[in-house]
Amino acid sequence: MVQLALDEAVADAPAATRLLAAVVERSMPAATVDIVAGGEAALGRLLIEALNALSSRKVDAVILGGVHSDYDPLTIQALEESGRLFSPENLDARIPGEAAAFFVLMRDADADRKGLRALARVLGVGTGRERAGPHDDAPAYEAFGLTSATQQAAVPLSRSGQTAGWMLTDLTGEMRRLREWQAAFVRVQDVLGRPYIIESPAQRIGYLGAAAMPLLVAMVATAWAHGYAPSPVAIATAGNDGGERAAVVLASPARRSEREEWA
Repeated sequence: MVQLALDEAVADAPAATRLLAAVVERSMPAATVDIVAGGEAALGRLLIEALNALSSRKVDAVILGGVHSDYDPLTIQALEESGRLFSPENLDARIPGEAAAFFVLMRDADADRKGLRALARVLGVGTGRERAGPHDDAPAYEAFGLTSATQQAAVPLSRSGQTAGWMLTDLTGEMRRLREWQAAFVRVQDVLGRPYIIESPAQRIGYLGAAAMPLLVAMVATAWAHGYAPSPVAIATAGNDGGERAAVVLASPARRSEREEWA
């Protein structure tokens, strides 16, 4: 099973879907392909579907990922015309970026049989929806969608009394999303703890689009694998222009328990 997120504003989503599905099917003829043009939040929906498919044993493994690129003249023009292109005179905006990231999700037992070592474990996933968007006057500080998504994903932490000391976001320089995140951050303090490390890669390497959540998962897994992660539990959040929000709670493989079954 292959699940791939594309940006919301893909000019010809059906054609892109057909092209990408054909590429996947050439290398993995038996795989089913699910492609969603849901931008940064698409992985929330896809990850829930993946976990359900694995728990029902419909599949043995799921490849999840996302791709994004702003390096196109029409994309840059659209960002500039909408006032969302970063410049020294326009800080409330996005730095153009490009990224692609993928990871494989499996049940522990199947990974063990294949001699594979887990790099991270999924503890919880949540989704929500915001009223505020880039082109309306709804208050970003409501943050009901992001708060709900994070609280859903963090239920296993609340039940076990654990906290996450590391939070990763898809935030760019746009103040609307920053205000939303600040409000949600205050409301989920019960599941956050030291060292309170917060990272927003898009502020350094450019807007990540549909690749945002897969890249955050890959960053966390890589940090645990190489021993430089600041916390054994992490929360990653993302959201798209359409109002969808997604959150996932991840744990280091070293914290394996009965509740942590996804590699």
